[in-house]
Amino acid sequence: YDTSFGCRGSVTIGKAIVELNESDDCRFDIAANESVWYLRAESADERQKWIDALDIYKMDSGFGSQTDLRRQGSLISLTSGKSCASTSSSAKTSQGLREKLTELQTFRDIVSKQVDNLQVYFDACTIGEHSDKAKNADVFGSLDASSSDGECN
Repeated sequence: YDTSFGCRGSVTIGKAIVELNESDDCRFDIAANESVWYLRAESADERQKWIDALDIYKMDSGFGSQTDLRRQGSLISLTSGKSCASTSSSAKTSQGLREKLTELQTFRDIVSKQVDNLQVYFDACTIGEHSDKAKNADVFGSLDASSSDGECN
């Protein structure tokens, strides 16, 4: 009951991924962007109320579409064999998608670092090119002395 501590952040629920904890019937996690909030309800029933409320909000907000595989996790509360099979297959699919998403984020980070390194390299080349032109201009006497920005003509 941390409400006395004030706001700890906000989540765009429409884009958040809500996951049930397998080992704790009262806990659920909300992942949004690169942040994860680990939440715990007082009881399994209260957790289910939270999950249902979040699902309803996602559906009302337009983000709860057929591509939202997390919604299938609510079938855990149903007891039919078909529902359990559905939950199992969607959990595998969801896990596979999460792994692919993590891989894509890693590749994005690697490419971003490579782009930054290339930018530094090309900036250094550009600075070196201007420096070489200035040296050549001094040798040939064609450096414009009136240019205050150091560019060569």
